[in-house]
Amino acid sequence: IMNTLRSSNSLSRRNVSGYRNSVVLLVVVTVCLMAGGCSAFNPVTLTTTSSVNTASVRDVHNFLASPENWPKITTSSNSVVIPEDAKKSFDLGKPTPVNGLVKEIFGLPPILAPSVTWKCVQSNAKVGRLEFFSEEGLPGVLSDARILYDIKGDGEATSVKLDVSFEPTSPFGVLASIALKVENTIAMKFLLPKEISKKA
Repeated sequence: IMNTLRSSNSLSRRNVSGYRNSVVLLVVVTVCLMAGGCSAFNPVTLTTTSSVNTASVRDVHNFLASPENWPKITTSSNSVVIPEDAKKSFDLGKPTPVNGLVKEIFGLPPILAPSVTWKCVQSNAKVGRLEFFSEEGLPGVLSDARILYDIKGDGEATSVKLDVSFEPTSPFGVLASIALKVENTIAMKFLLPKEISKKA
């Protein structure tokens, strides 16, 4: 009987210890997810393609490179401004120069106005390449955000490939990928051809 009790007590201690370890692990994981401090999320890459008629590679590039056009095709984009800490200013109605900074404001200002500051990494209208990057991204949601356009002539039309990638830093970043996929589809396949046709 004594041996049985000793075995029972030993088993109980192991169960309690295992339970405590599980709770500690759960708390640590939860805190990391809440703080965005753990790399528990896989990088996200979203690819969307489109075709634009009656527009050259240069026309499409210049439209996409000009920040004032972004809210016209991005449903969540409200406005664009030059960041206060930017070293150089430029006309937001014209293509962003390489190393130029643009602050894109989303949501419904002033109630809800998250923003992302983009840096133009490359812009070549001749070959149809355009890239923006934001290391900070959207704090608490995602970081290392990248927008890359590959624009090519395709017979009578111009094809556009959009790659959007980022590192989720919280569950909100993972959920954002679903909304972004829908938004990118609307932007590229419907709004972009519509807006460019107005300029033809």
